Amino acid sequence: MGKLQQQFRVVYSKNGKTREVLIRKNIRIKNAEIIENIHQNFFFFVFSWIKVPQFVVTKDKSLSALDGESIWTALDFVDGEHFSGSPDELSQIATEIAKIHKAFREHKETYLGLSAFTWEMEDLVFVFEIMKKIDADLQEILLSKEKTIKEIASRTLSERKKHTKKNFQIIHNDLHPHNTIFKDGKLSAVIDFDNVRYAELLIDLGQAIHRFVRQYMVFNKSHSQDYLNKGVDIFLKIIRRLAKSLPAI
Repeated sequence: MGKLQQQFRVVYSKNGKTREVLIRKNIRIKNAEIIENIHQNFFFFVFSWIKVPQFVVTKDKSLSALDGESIWTALDFVDGEHFSGSPDELSQIATEIAKIHKAFREHKETYLGLSAFTWEMEDLVFVFEIMKKIDADLQEILLSKEKTIKEIASRTLSERKKHTKKNFQIIHNDLHPHNTIFKDGKLSAVIDFDNVRYAELLIDLGQAIHRFVRQYMVFNKSHSQDYLNKGVDIFLKIIRRLAKSLPAI
């Protein structure tokens, strides 16, 4: 177990029953109270039939444990495969994302301790400064596209400022195929809520559309505009149908 190891799969027995759990170190959020508030929301998720792993409660009835300066949580291990990209799986994950966003909106107490996050052009400039210090090959690829990326970012910020009402709420902030578990073609769980933050809902939706629709295109072995449009359409139709309020897209 090296210093870089952040999670462990553990099998243990108690009273003749075997349980398999995943013990994880909280890397991004260091405040135990914030972590506890966020994890308490999972009880509502379960009661709302949202597919997330069950947390293991500690002896002192907490959902996390402090070990020195590290905060650890344990949850049931969910076996299965990640999102493959089939149309049916795309529909299932879009449905679950809409339910998760609705649950976060309804439980505003979960926001406690999380400040609003947004981004400006200075953040992108900082990213490119960091890029100059990393792997040479990756640096060459990214820096060669710096002008184009900054132009797109500038247009995005300009359009964003036209919307005076922004929908801020708790978001997952890391929605992608590897944070989903499917078993026999059915969604078993959405995982890895360690990066949740209070931010614009469109950040989550944009990331999800990009990552899941991209995998949908890989599954269909097509990079055509038609398949891109079809994948986005499948996703957004479900989001719009299930979400009570959604910013203009």
